[in-house]
Amino acid sequence: MWHGETHEPKIQMTMVAKTIVSNRRNIDGQSERVEENVKLYMYKPSELLKHLIANPKMSSHLSALPDYTYDQRISLTQGDKWKTNPLFQHPMVMTLGPSDLWVGDFVVPRNPDVLPSFIKIFKFYIKDSIIMADAWVTEYASLPGLGDIIILLCNNTDGEPVYTSISLDSYVLAEHNDIYQQWQHHRGWHDFYGNLVYQPEPYMLDKHSIFEARYRAFGSNSTGWNRVRVVPLNLFTDDTSGNRSKKWNKFESWSMVPAGLPLEDGNKRENIFLVCLHNRLSAVQMLCLLSIYGPG
Repeated sequence: MWHGETHEPKIQMTMVAKTIVSNRRNIDGQSERVEENVKLYMYKPSELLKHLIANPKMSSHLSALPDYTYDQRISLTQGDKWKTNPLFQHPMVMTLGPSDLWVGDFVVPRNPDVLPSFIKIFKFYIKDSIIMADAWVTEYASLPGLGDIIILLCNNTDGEPVYTSISLDSYVLAEHNDIYQQWQHHRGWHDFYGNLVYQPEPYMLDKHSIFEARYRAFGSNSTGWNRVRVVPLNLFTDDTSGNRSKKWNKFESWSMVPAGLPLEDGNKRENIFLVCLHNRLSAVQMLCLLSIYGPG
């Protein structure tokens, strides 16, 4: 982590913890257990990410959406885990419009003649380098005894909500998105004659883990709500010697690689970042401290 001819570090190692380790040592020919105070210094992953996000060559790969490009596998983002694991799913995407789009937002087409005309987003991804979304097909209605509600259009055979895939370039946030979020959701479908048939009991959709907290604390697209990034990291541990002989004075170390990098870039030395190392603490002991002090 050096730059320029002065070799001044961009990021300083931070002392994150003091702990006591217990080791056996030979003292006067006898093996005795000795406790000693040690300090752990690390390049915090959170600090490394601040610098990486400022690099235009890296920033687009740090928080990569699942990639559904057909017949291609050049990145981990195209793997099944990235597509299906809840921890890898993004709660929001930035747009060129006045409002970012979040999971759970209602959107309408820019062209009023396009169908479906009113949908609710539940997943973001990319396909052929285009940002896409899967969304429930919905309608809003005012029904006797229920008032204003959202109808989730369903298959009339199994009652499961119907969804569609859209390009986000073609849709914008619905004008009264905040209000629609408060309405109850019910399942329904149109019969052979076009009449709306609905089930009177509310239907609960699966929500992103951050969804409820966002609306409870800030409201939809509030300026008080921070943008969220999902940045998967690959952590790697190994041991190395502190001596030139490479035989004694073993150091355990942890390194990290942004998991969203293309496979050909993920193995390059310049994209592997040292996090911490120690000759008294084991890799497991450092991992416990890393999980506590590494994020911030």
